[in-house]
Amino acid sequence: PYAYVNELRNTVNVLHQNNIRVNLDVVFNHVYKPENFDLDKMLGGHAFRKMDDGTYAKGSLCGNEINSEDPFVREYLIEMSRRYIELFDIDGLRLDLMGILDYETINLLNNKMKSIKNDFIIYGEGWNMGDKLAEDKRASINNADKLPNIYMFNDYYRNTITNYICGNKDNIEDVKKCLSGDNDYLNYSQSINYIECHDGLTFFDRLMKYKGEDSLAININRAKLGLGLLMLSKGISFIQMGQEFLRTKNLIENSYNKGDDINKIDWYRRVEYNDICDYFKALVEIRREYDINNANISFSDYYDCLIYKSDKLMAIINPSVWDYKYNDGNNYDVIFDTGGKNCYTIAELSIPACSIIICKR
Repeated sequence: PYAYVNELRNTVNVLHQNNIRVNLDVVFNHVYKPENFDLDKMLGGHAFRKMDDGTYAKGSLCGNEINSEDPFVREYLIEMSRRYIELFDIDGLRLDLMGILDYETINLLNNKMKSIKNDFIIYGEGWNMGDKLAEDKRASINNADKLPNIYMFNDYYRNTITNYICGNKDNIEDVKKCLSGDNDYLNYSQSINYIECHDGLTFFDRLMKYKGEDSLAININRAKLGLGLLMLSKGISFIQMGQEFLRTKNLIENSYNKGDDINKIDWYRRVEYNDICDYFKALVEIRREYDINNANISFSDYYDCLIYKSDKLMAIINPSVWDYKYNDGNNYDVIFDTGGKNCYTIAELSIPACSIIICKR
């Protein structure tokens, strides 16, 4: 058994040597068989929330939910996390179904971990879930203001941007809110913006499943547009490994039990779509150089396109399947086009279908 411990310790050490931080995904919200959980035996059956009839609360959708507000359970979770730092030198925790837990526990956990490692981060799935805990006590997106230093996956962003790229023109005001970080609950500094993660279809599979009537070239452009919107949005940009080379799981949505044939990273695609990887690298450079999170962002509409302006950039976003031209009498210093990082000055902008063009202001 020590081999597994030492393998993880060595892995984290090598990643740290290469300036890569490591977060550990933890599932604190439920266990496999609550009746076999030693802590529950020690606490006389108080480790899990119970309904009024004595049955287990099942808000986790896995048959039970941990009673995180119990002082012994709370201390247990904090002590477990402390040991993860001590044993493995991890840099953060990703909390599965974080909304099942209470926000007081999460804040105490965060404060304790930061006292050990001051740049430690905690983020998770802040879905508003649970059968027993009152909604105003949950560590959910709805209570983000009570969790000021905790980061959460933003499903509003995911749904809005995905629908926009797939041709929904009715949600343009929501798109503007997503890009500018104007969220109903989350502060943009807490918002993990994503269009693809381990749950559900990969973004490329989603395009092929629901927009498969369009050409492969158009759907590849949509996938590239998704990367562009993520890099121009205020918040925390989350990219799943392989998204930048069109990862596929053969259109399988819930692949938790499908094995390596489906869930593996196909590195041959990394070679096949090297141009998209370079495209993504250029977007990351622009995001860093032009400090998107601290920019003032405004918008105007242009036919099917959206004109995005920050302090130093202008981008024209075209989610439609039509090509457009844009000319307001000025010359444009283009720094990024459909081919990635390209610098030139031009009097009229061409905005191909499902693309983004970025200029310096």
